[in-house]
Amino acid sequence: GSSEEVHGIAADAAGNAYVAGYTGSQDFISTPGSYDPTYNGMWGAGDAFLVKLNPAGSGLVFGTFLGGATGGDGALGLALDGSGNAFLAGPTGSSDFPVTADAVDTTGGGAEAFLASIDANGTTLRYGTYLGGSGWEYGYAVALGPGGSAFLVGSTDSSDFPVTPGAFDTTPPFGVTADAFVARIGFGGGLPPIANAGTPSFKARPRY
Repeated sequence: GSSEEVHGIAADAAGNAYVAGYTGSQDFISTPGSYDPTYNGMWGAGDAFLVKLNPAGSGLVFGTFLGGATGGDGALGLALDGSGNAFLAGPTGSSDFPVTADAVDTTGGGAEAFLASIDANGTTLRYGTYLGGSGWEYGYAVALGPGGSAFLVGSTDSSDFPVTPGAFDTTPPFGVTADAFVARIGFGGGLPPIANAGTPSFKARPRY
């Protein structure tokens, strides 16, 4: 392809390797029947991707794009649960990034963080959400916790980034600074959607 970047790798219990990142290639190695086999990226921007390789590294189990058609998307973080479902985090500039009915934030546009989950077969989007306020956000990493929760970390310059009562730091960014954030997102309605950390941070913005 023309441009690929790998930002995450994880292995399941069977030894299959999952790789996630960014691609600007329309002919990237997607597979028929995968969640999204078609490149969505607009000119000058690209899509996130997720591929799964067999334990020997000799065969592609699946490959899929992830993103919208109105901006750039990239996966910077990757985690797996015990069933081999993949969780991806990153930035999106797409107003049509795929979100699910149980998303905590369905409004995109500009630059937002995202969290998405794709099943172990690479065929189904299990979860998709934006996360952000009126400014810009980037998701950088994801980790999984007990009870079906995911922890998303990133940076934000939004004065209205969503925070929860009792959060460690509820003071919004100011001036030209950005804040780090930690968000806890629960699946199945079992947890509050968002918690905040808010440590001052200066982060370089990826091109997507």
